Amino acid sequence: AGPPVLYFHGWPASRLEAGLIPNVSVRLLALDRPGYGKSSPCPGRSLLGWAADVACVADQLGLQQFHVVGLSGGGPFAAACAYALPERVLGLALVCPVPPAAPVRGFGVGHLYWLGRHPRLAHRLISIIRALLRRRILTPGTLVSSSLPRADRDVLTRRTMSALGLSWREGLGHSVQGALTDAVLYAQPWGFNLASIRVPATLWYGAKDNLIPRAALAPYETIPGLRLQVLEDEGHYSLALRHAVAILMELTGITVPAGPGSPS
Repeated sequence: AGPPVLYFHGWPASRLEAGLIPNVSVRLLALDRPGYGKSSPCPGRSLLGWAADVACVADQLGLQQFHVVGLSGGGPFAAACAYALPERVLGLALVCPVPPAAPVRGFGVGHLYWLGRHPRLAHRLISIIRALLRRRILTPGTLVSSSLPRADRDVLTRRTMSALGLSWREGLGHSVQGALTDAVLYAQPWGFNLASIRVPATLWYGAKDNLIPRAALAPYETIPGLRLQVLEDEGHYSLALRHAVAILMELTGITVPAGPGSPS
């Protein structure tokens, strides 16, 4: 009965990522992008093509209007929906979003751009990661946690790591095409101008995030009227895990969360 919110997962996860969000008084709908989880690959897809998919899903669910939230790798897809569907998207929340390709190298988004620019090698690497995840030899923690700031390491508990591992295995369970295509899309021109977005938008960022540099987010700041929320003591994961309720409340305008209970 709450306001509908479409949730777009990070890279290389799946709709199950939304299970980490505490119970909130919204109608939370998490979608697997093509090639992830239970969604079939879609050759030649684009960021703006995702907006058309979302419009179709909303039509099937009888949703004339809705809010969108994109976490990390889901950020560009949320922005594409806000750009392409301004009459339907009531509000946009960008949570530590992957920015348009920039001269960023090394750990984090720099690695993601590199994968997108070398798709043949990326296919091999992601396939190896997929195999190791499925055999439980590799976990999200072994891939990233040792390089993360203290704020992120503090929230990546055994339970959280287990949930992230499940989400990643689901995301890569069908094939590597979802993650591979996303990486390619991040690294090339997006096909729309962020400055042309005309819906209420907020960008949430943890100042200790070492996966996405603060300066790389400058293109998002061209969104007219963008509200920038920088949390000084948070990182990439801690921002989302500690403040999911606040983010959804700010996005939808609800004033009271549903309270403790099972995840949405």
